[in-house]
Amino acid sequence: MDMMDRVRASSTLPGAMKPLPVDGSVYYDGGLGTGAGIPIHLAEDDGFEKFVFVATRPRGYRKPEPSRYDVTLFQRIARDYPYLRNAMLTRWKRYNVALDHIDELERAGRCLAIYPDEMPVENGTVNKHRLLASYTMGHEQGERDLPLVREFVFGSAEGGPHRTSGEISRLVSEADGSESKGNYITIG
Repeated sequence: MDMMDRVRASSTLPGAMKPLPVDGSVYYDGGLGTGAGIPIHLAEDDGFEKFVFVATRPRGYRKPEPSRYDVTLFQRIARDYPYLRNAMLTRWKRYNVALDHIDELERAGRCLAIYPDEMPVENGTVNKHRLLASYTMGHEQGERDLPLVREFVFGSAEGGPHRTSGEISRLVSEADGSESKGNYITIG
């Protein structure tokens, strides 16, 4: 339960979820911190020099500045928490700076950036059919783009470890207790 509390606390969205204190501190979604949800700086700080970045938005997307309504909402949600309020009001800037950095790393040959061909869902989508369709599209694109990742990471489109879809499904099932059905994983 301790781990579940920590995971939930680290994904808490201000205004949408009640904060859950862990060890006396309140945590919020990592998207509010440095990098605004794109924590490549952590890997750089640890000395890594090459990166594979998998985006959830199409190439060229940049977060817009918050609307007047958003600013009012953020100020109301975090009225007693100035650091949280500032993080919410400035997230768009930090997110865009992080994406610009990804672009720089990509131009320098230090990053392989993979953007979705299409993203038919948003972070609040709960429709199972739309979510499954999105998963299927992402899986197909992942299989198509795998040689690019292998080339970037291992120097050859055939390099690196190889596993069958069945082996991957089995490993996922063992790791999370889910039941694998073909190419789809059912969480149960």
